[in-house]
Amino acid sequence: MSFELTARVKKILGQRHIKPNLILEVDGIPVKFGALGIDKKALFDDGLFFDTDVHFDSPVADSDGRDWITIGRTTKTLDQQLIPEKAGAGSISSITIEILNKNSELSKLFQVGNLLSDPLNSRARVYLTFDGAEHPEDSINIFNGSIEEFSFTTTTCI
Repeated sequence: MSFELTARVKKILGQRHIKPNLILEVDGIPVKFGALGIDKKALFDDGLFFDTDVHFDSPVADSDGRDWITIGRTTKTLDQQLIPEKAGAGSISSITIEILNKNSELSKLFQVGNLLSDPLNSRARVYLTFDGAEHPEDSINIFNGSIEEFSFTTTTCI
């Protein structure tokens, strides 16, 4: 499978230190989850002031982005499994993504009946991009699917 890389991504890939970013979007959830901050193209209706550090043709932080994906326990590979007994399914791909439940905001977003009638089977997309790239223009869609399972754990920080 080949991907078309934008000029910005080609420039980023030519740098010495490259920081990859994984982005998850779920239909019905108004925020995007990333391993790093998520940047987007600056638009006139974003209320930005161009006399600060904002310049035309440079990415700006997406206010809907959350840097909550933890890479440590997130799948590093996409698995495919042949399941011939399922009608119409030649192979099934899966990915596991761990997201921090910062201040219990994640559990509120995925609470049944809040934004989604049922988060299970909600459509989701996973993108690969890089620090300094604009999403979605510079992002590569690496996975499309639906949420089959999720759970919340509570951790105490000392």
